[in-house]
Amino acid sequence: MSATTPSCQVSTWRTVSNLRCPVVLGIAILAVLFSAAAVQEARNLQSLNDPSVWLQLRTGNWILDQHSLPRSGLFSRSDTLNWADSNWGSQVILASLYRILGLRALPVIQMVLRIVIAIATFLLAGGRRGGGVFAVVLSVWAQATIFHPSTQPLLLNAVLFSVELWALFASRATGRRNLLSWMPVLMLVWANLDWHFVFGLLVLLIFLCAVVIEQALRGKLFVHVGAVLAASRVTVIAVASFLASLLTPYWYHSYAVAWQKWFGESRLAPSPEMHSLNFRAPENYLLMLLVMFSFLSIGRQHGKDLFKVMLLAVCTCLGFAFQREAWTIVIASVAILGSTFFCIAGRPEAPSHSYKLAPWATGAIVLIVLGASASRIPSQTDKLLAVTAENLPVRACDFIRQNHLPGPIFNERSWGSFLTWYLPNYPVSIDERYELYGEEGSRLYNQAMIPSPDYPALASANTILVSKENGMVLASQMFPNAEAVFQTSFPGFQQVYSDDLAVVWSKLEK
Repeated sequence: MSATTPSCQVSTWRTVSNLRCPVVLGIAILAVLFSAAAVQEARNLQSLNDPSVWLQLRTGNWILDQHSLPRSGLFSRSDTLNWADSNWGSQVILASLYRILGLRALPVIQMVLRIVIAIATFLLAGGRRGGGVFAVVLSVWAQATIFHPSTQPLLLNAVLFSVELWALFASRATGRRNLLSWMPVLMLVWANLDWHFVFGLLVLLIFLCAVVIEQALRGKLFVHVGAVLAASRVTVIAVASFLASLLTPYWYHSYAVAWQKWFGESRLAPSPEMHSLNFRAPENYLLMLLVMFSFLSIGRQHGKDLFKVMLLAVCTCLGFAFQREAWTIVIASVAILGSTFFCIAGRPEAPSHSYKLAPWATGAIVLIVLGASASRIPSQTDKLLAVTAENLPVRACDFIRQNHLPGPIFNERSWGSFLTWYLPNYPVSIDERYELYGEEGSRLYNQAMIPSPDYPALASANTILVSKENGMVLASQMFPNAEAVFQTSFPGFQQVYSDDLAVVWSKLEK
């Protein structure tokens, strides 16, 4: 393949992926591709077991009620600490839909985001540029990888990142500078929705570096097939995007939140999503194969595209270091493979009249499936909470509330976000807001698997709510006289409730 031949025009892939099929069959395949994950969510209601979404919901409701934004540690015993709520925009959207749909809003939003992700990965993979079978397979591959775990903030960021990569790759291939002009607007919106906009800015900086280096080397080492963008213009866009990201109620504090999330004590948290990939789940191997395939596609090009190399390298480092960020690898890999094999600058053949109607027919079917699936979600709060109770301490919280157990409460960190919503009268001792509790607060909690009774949040508590897998429970059960051991470590407490998920201790009245 010569340097002047578009690297995405590979005849083998064109032949395999452009297999013609009847219009009706194509519509059916795409309808299933776009709606299958949404239907699965309507059946399993996984979003109701996501602990983080409950804090988002509680905070969004508070913002709507108070008509202001939080500046301190709401719903926490550390309410005197400063807190920059970098996700306030998405929280308001979630709370607004909650007031219309009730708890059904959680799975409905999840369903919509899954549909959008399915469409985005299909388009990034070249679905509109002759990708055909290849784009369908790659989209299925991406969805199988990115939906574990499938939290709403994760999916929202994946959508916004997909939009950014599409604009960057399209402008790089076609020279459409107006696409880059929308970057500041995208960063403005993203910065008010989620702190991951920082990663979007990092990718834009990588894009700028690639343009500058390629022009400095004059195509001697790194080249790309497409238009040459002026480095000065890209620099102006990057600076404007950075300035736009500062136009939030919290100014520059969102950057501090991102730093704490990536490099603070949160990396020591027991939650698996905070740690590197352990390759114990099938999704991890699918992700590894996707990365290998992407690097291979870049390596087989005659001239290496520096932006693709740098982008995939950064996403791989971040995604392998934090399971929570593995979605960055998925979206970047799909975009790279799609642009490599199916040129963005290329023009597909003029479709026939029946093929022109196919997208509209597919969209109509997906909307019908979405509506039908959403209508089957129970509207009764009790039924939805029964699903939540499978993984979160709903029954234990009901016992605490019904028996008016005294506060303050000491809780397990992984449950803190849920308790902010379900036990609003009991400020939590800790939750997943690492940016709120800071290095010191997180370090105290992480020092040992068994929290010390000298830990201030525990020493001052009158009620303790932890899981049966917590070290406080397991350590005492190692001894024949478990109750006596516990009383020695935590004098004055007695067990008042236990189920297959949680244990509640309450301090005896003197």
